[in-house]
Amino acid sequence: MNFTNGINNINDDELFLVSLNRRIPLQHLNLMFLLDSKLDELISLKYDDISNMVQLTYGVKYDGSMVESILNLLKSDNISSHLFSSHNVDKIISNYSRDHHFLTKASLHTIKPFTPSCLHCHLPLKLQFKEKINVFLMDHVDDGVIFAARCCHIEYHTNSYIKNSKRYVLRESLYNQKYIHFGGKCVLHIDVLLRYVSDLINMYAGFENFCGAYNDTITSVSMQHNWNNALEIEDIPLLERRLFENIWLIYSTPLLKFFLSTDTEIEIPFHISNREERNHFFASHLPQLERDFVLYWSNHMVKFSCGSQCCKAIVIDGFQKPDRYICNFMQELIHSEELGK
Repeated sequence: MNFTNGINNINDDELFLVSLNRRIPLQHLNLMFLLDSKLDELISLKYDDISNMVQLTYGVKYDGSMVESILNLLKSDNISSHLFSSHNVDKIISNYSRDHHFLTKASLHTIKPFTPSCLHCHLPLKLQFKEKINVFLMDHVDDGVIFAARCCHIEYHTNSYIKNSKRYVLRESLYNQKYIHFGGKCVLHIDVLLRYVSDLINMYAGFENFCGAYNDTITSVSMQHNWNNALEIEDIPLLERRLFENIWLIYSTPLLKFFLSTDTEIEIPFHISNREERNHFFASHLPQLERDFVLYWSNHMVKFSCGSQCCKAIVIDGFQKPDRYICNFMQELIHSEELGK
């Protein structure tokens, strides 16, 4: 390549950018441009704010008036139109991944196994593409791709591993994970599960109510953003109540077990939608979870410093109504061994 010819053929815009880059690195300038496009002109100290945010990001302080002058110069000379992109990159990638004209694995959500190395031999895992899936986010559903791995006769997945035809989860496979997936086409972003916990505690939302509200929300948001594209709105995958319920219960039960005990590995149903496997899983763990609960809280003062009143009493709520079917018009009393008449 002849660099001399390239330098000789440089135009005025390119020369301006070279000289500007010597004063302000282009990555700093790019951040200034992006912040300028996001902040409204009504903000009284807008360019001082931009200067402060650049300093927080790159550790370099620029004068606010200089930032304003440079940005105005870029906009007046129309240099910024071809130097800095104002495109929504997330939208571009998302639309491209859905385009049936391309065979691509490009995605905003590339979901890998929970561990980068084999638990047995500790060698790096060789990841292989598994399938395309639907990723349920807080306000919309995206396409995603899942990768899996196999080493030492162990299959590694997003939140679990399979050995000898049994599926297991570890503390590290569930803690601090961005995505939750136990098989199938549905992947839940952790924010959706946390939102359900909040709705359950504060609004007593059941699975059916939550999924109905979620589906209405993403449909309404999609209609707002794509009001002229009816086909895209019709193709939105919906969050199915039974599947969400299974994922949440299977995810939450090991978390409770890990919290109450020192266990580091728990076997979960191989197929979470299999009723017999799922019921056996809960029935087998319930007695031990009850013992773990009592043991954890009755010995709380041994591990934690809560004060002299710790472990003096355990208050257990006797509210059992959701588990009893009582007719509203029945007059006779119901006898309960736990609560009496």
